Amino acid sequence: MHAVVRGRTRLHVRGLKGSMELESVLERGLSRAAFIERVSASALTGNVLVVHGVERSAEEIRAEVEVFVSLGLAALPDAFDGAAVPDWHVLTADESLDRLGSSRAGLTVAEAEHRLRAHGANVTLRSKARSRIGIFLEQLRSMPNALLTASALLSVATGGAADAVLIAGVILTNACIGYVTERRADKTVDGLGEAGRGPSEVLRDGKPMLVPSEQLVRGDILVLRAGQVNADVRMVEGERLTVDESMLTGESLPVQKSALPLGVRSVPMADRQNLLFRGTVVTGGTGLGTVVATGSNTEIGKIQQLAGSASAPETPLQRQMRELGDTTVLVSSLVCGGVFALGLWRGYGVLQMMKMAASLVVAAVPEGLPTVAITTLSLGMRNMLSQRAVIRKLEAVETLGATQVVCLDKTGTITLNQMSVVAIYAGMTSLRIEGEFPPDEALAGVDLVALARLTQLGVLCNESKILREGEAYRFQGSATENALLYLAVDAGIDVSQVREQHRCVRMELRTEDRHYTVSEHVEEPLTMSECSEPSVESRRSPRRLLAVKGSPEQVLRRSTHWLDHGKVRPLTDDVRQRIEQQNYELARGALRVLAFAFAECEGGPVGAEATLVWVGLAGLRDPPRPGVDAVVSTLRKAGIRTVMMTGDQAPTAEAIGRELGFGVVVDARRMEDLDAQAMRELLADAPVFARVSPSDKLRIIQAIQRSGLVVAMVGDGINDSPALKTADIGIAMGGQDTPVACEAADVVLMDDNPASIVAAIRQGRTIRGNLRKAVRYLLSTNLSEIWVMLGAMAANWGQPLNPIQLLWINLVTDVFPDLALALEPPEPAVMSRPPPPRDERLLDGGDMKRTVLESLVITAGALATYGYGVRKHGQGTRASSMAFLGLTSAQLLHTFSARSENHGVFSMTGTRAGKYVWGTVGASLGAQALAAFWPRLRRLLGGAPLGLLDLAVTAGGAIVPLMINETMKARFTRQERNGRFNEWG
Repeated sequence: MHAVVRGRTRLHVRGLKGSMELESVLERGLSRAAFIERVSASALTGNVLVVHGVERSAEEIRAEVEVFVSLGLAALPDAFDGAAVPDWHVLTADESLDRLGSSRAGLTVAEAEHRLRAHGANVTLRSKARSRIGIFLEQLRSMPNALLTASALLSVATGGAADAVLIAGVILTNACIGYVTERRADKTVDGLGEAGRGPSEVLRDGKPMLVPSEQLVRGDILVLRAGQVNADVRMVEGERLTVDESMLTGESLPVQKSALPLGVRSVPMADRQNLLFRGTVVTGGTGLGTVVATGSNTEIGKIQQLAGSASAPETPLQRQMRELGDTTVLVSSLVCGGVFALGLWRGYGVLQMMKMAASLVVAAVPEGLPTVAITTLSLGMRNMLSQRAVIRKLEAVETLGATQVVCLDKTGTITLNQMSVVAIYAGMTSLRIEGEFPPDEALAGVDLVALARLTQLGVLCNESKILREGEAYRFQGSATENALLYLAVDAGIDVSQVREQHRCVRMELRTEDRHYTVSEHVEEPLTMSECSEPSVESRRSPRRLLAVKGSPEQVLRRSTHWLDHGKVRPLTDDVRQRIEQQNYELARGALRVLAFAFAECEGGPVGAEATLVWVGLAGLRDPPRPGVDAVVSTLRKAGIRTVMMTGDQAPTAEAIGRELGFGVVVDARRMEDLDAQAMRELLADAPVFARVSPSDKLRIIQAIQRSGLVVAMVGDGINDSPALKTADIGIAMGGQDTPVACEAADVVLMDDNPASIVAAIRQGRTIRGNLRKAVRYLLSTNLSEIWVMLGAMAANWGQPLNPIQLLWINLVTDVFPDLALALEPPEPAVMSRPPPPRDERLLDGGDMKRTVLESLVITAGALATYGYGVRKHGQGTRASSMAFLGLTSAQLLHTFSARSENHGVFSMTGTRAGKYVWGTVGASLGAQALAAFWPRLRRLLGGAPLGLLDLAVTAGGAIVPLMINETMKARFTRQERNGRFNEWG
């Protein structure tokens, strides 16, 4: 117990460390006491801080806390009578249920509500937002600011109090700008939030029901099927259940799960095959599991607790900007040291040169670089949000600009995912469906028995839920499953009655290696009220029906007979060839093709390997999204390679790819035995992959990344989530309520508009290009100040700028013009040039050469102006005023030149300067005019009035460097186009 301050008592509570549930119990319970103002419990440290009325002693508070601790430990399932939390993977499924006070029928509704009230909602703690004072102080923790602070102290020590005040003003101005922009960036990121979790299906009172995931409690029986796992779960039973655990374990491929107990306690998380963890994704199969941990007690919740105390990492661009700033500080310090030594050699006093060196350091240090980076990235996020694209991670903005390959999932991305059945091949007869289901007279020659059976199988072997709204139906499920139900409804079938008469007792969903779904049904016998009189038929044991739907190749391989006008006939080689040919024709028409078969028996369950009776094929059309062809074309013009991936057959993929200009189609099954080199060669030529599974998508993404390319993955479904996480940038189509894909992605397109992909990449490229412009401007202008001082002293012309003038230049020409350049609109050709290499630096050798040359040109103009002033007026305030006005004006005019690396200021092919550039340069030139013509400010800066001729010379010294730099830009642009300007020198 610790109670040094009256009214504040801190206690260490045994059992609190690591128990988020006890933390919740203590905070909720103690805060109800009238004499307690605030309670803060920490499961990380095991401490509780109680803020209470001063009339209460620390002993009284301790006694109150002990009561709630005893109540809390007694109520928590985690306590297990004081024992440690069980090793769930060692216990059998039934032992786990016993320990949780549950059963295979699930909890009762009343018990679930009681546990929810006692232990809180199934939510994890969000990391605490940075405090305002913390954000402000972070702006001061940088090498440039440290150097500026040292300069301020040096100014105070040498009697330059005014200089120290100005330096402090520079530091505070930059800190305030950084604070405002980072605060705004934090609000932008926090406002976007996380994708919402969908409901979970559980068994309560023995019946399946949907509950909000936040209401899951320990002991709940969770129905496991394709989708997000919203709690830690001990598997109870399952059928071919596979789970993507990459977000937790790093394992890229889905892992097989089993309900069997493990014989060893010390097993790594990734090897606990009977446990499923919150945040992972079921990719195949079905099963049941019991919830063993919720909220912050889940494995991902514990990780988030640790992450909550960690700071967010820098983005690559932020790191490059910081490193560039640090390097510039070191170089500037060395050069300023040279200026100091040169001044002493020229006979200037030590004190005078110390002041000058301190001010020159201030002018040369690029303290605005980190502010520019964070501002540009955060505003990029805002701009994309206005276009209905949510950027969920700050670094995604810059990665978009470097994207070299875009992988597109077909269904829901290239197509609308609005399926409809347009062709049927049943009993060796064909039927085309255009719009409504054909009338009876149009069905002449169609095998009606096979057609009816195919339609029935499409209703039964189907995951979609049927909802009745008056006379109308509404279906909840995938577009493919819903299309089969709509087909039956259009054919006049009562789909609800079909399912009622064929009760489903088992369903095995498709898996990675088995591309078809199997469902087993019991035909309910007729009741006495449904029969005119009892008969042998009504008293027989119920029949069992096995319905199969999926891959034509695999279903046909399992079939031994076929349905021919109600008769079951052997499936000969000739019939197989006719089916295969029809499958090929349907697929060539850009249709997704599903096969249907069945098996029947009396009494007991149908065997898993029962021989099947082939029924027919259904062709489903999924129309392409409007504008997707233009998107693919734009990406190619931007030098970005596009790859299409689909689970459809190769002929279907070829037909769709042909519409979009894709070429070679590769069946993903060819990749299984390829080594790394063969895989790279295959990927270099193949733009379309067919028969792709989730693990195949991962292999394709990873193989492209191993080639050193930046990959973006665009998808919309659960089966895309592993690839979305693995890609350098994951882009989810979020308009179709796909929370699993959205949580895995870095970017979410809320309107499902494929044109937003191009807009996002354009924004990323613009940000990267604008940051290059801003950095080059800042370095060239800061270097010019150093060269001017160095050149004047080398020529024995005295000091062209005094310390306070250098500080003024820093205030007027550094941060605000830099930010204006970072906010420039995109250049017209931003999507006409190839993407940068993966590891390209923000500035390469060629960029640095151009930057140094530009700074030397600005320096030459300023020194020429100063030299004229020295020749006419001698060394003194008037010549210094000409250098001061000329250098500041030249730097501000250089902002216009820095707007483009290739287009000239007066080029008609470039864009006009944005409002930020005009506003900033105009305001800064206005401030400089005040410094030149307002006597009070002029005297403060150590200036003198200038005549018309002096002003004309000064203007020339500012404008001529702009013209020379524009001429050099045109020359460098020609050289770059000819490939001769790639390296330093």
